[in-house]
Amino acid sequence: MKRAAFIFYTFVLVAATLLTQQSDFPKLTGPYLGQKPPGMVPEIFAPGIVSTDKNEHSQAIFSNDGNDLFWSYYDQGKHIIMHMQRVGGHWIGPKKFLQRDLKDGNPFFSADGSKLIFQSDRRDKREDGSLNLDFWYVEKMTDGWSAAKIFDFPPNSEKWQLYGCQVLSGNFYFTSKRDEKSAEFQLYISRFNGERWQQAEPMPEIFNSSPVNWTPFVSPDESYIVFSSDRRGKGVGYNACDLYISYKNSDDEWTIPVHMGDAINTDNIERFPWVSPDGKCLFFVRGFGDVYWVSAKIIEELRPKEKK
Repeated sequence: MKRAAFIFYTFVLVAATLLTQQSDFPKLTGPYLGQKPPGMVPEIFAPGIVSTDKNEHSQAIFSNDGNDLFWSYYDQGKHIIMHMQRVGGHWIGPKKFLQRDLKDGNPFFSADGSKLIFQSDRRDKREDGSLNLDFWYVEKMTDGWSAAKIFDFPPNSEKWQLYGCQVLSGNFYFTSKRDEKSAEFQLYISRFNGERWQQAEPMPEIFNSSPVNWTPFVSPDESYIVFSSDRRGKGVGYNACDLYISYKNSDDEWTIPVHMGDAINTDNIERFPWVSPDGKCLFFVRGFGDVYWVSAKIIEELRPKEKK
């Protein structure tokens, strides 16, 4: 009898705890988790929900229909993907996605929104025991998400590839660390010829002109690219990175990247840029923690005026 009573009261306590946690979590409705969109000064996005005391370590990305939100955080050598979903107008979560405590992180959507692509070390290690970091993906199904599958080779290779972005043409932009022992991260593109991806090639020298150039976001029409770089001269390495932007000109050539200004960039590190599918908001991570967002009007304000 005592054992039955103990089990009953334990169940009641656990149920009460879960109900309390659910009631404490804010009821979120509307686009962007119901957060008021920012102006021209960056603000922390969804404090206490997305931006927490954890080390947020990726762009925050919404699906094309605005009903799914993904991001990842870093914790003791692990990358953990988080997911929130809008059901019946209300946002549910956040909760772990894929339920795997290794290096699944930095999620982004395929150009058509049908795949969630992410970097992972789940492929077997190389013969020398070093890690592989490849692009994997899951597909959106009517009842959830498929099992994870490895992306094609290329853009995957025997080197590290991470921090990617796919555009409407199918082209795949990403960061690669071609020498695991090196501190250098550089930008690459794997072009899609209508049937398959071509061997990856480095982006032009104007992008890879310093040791660290990474976390690219390229607009769906490839008219501009935002990326993180340590080229400003405030030091060398990850902690010296700011956000830069380059545009395609009328000759279909990339302009020299320009610093996005002191409203966006600080003495801290800025990286993981991402523009919402509606083109209204620029998200990025500042420091080793919070996700920020700002009006994407800054992108047009920085666009160079071409001579007529």
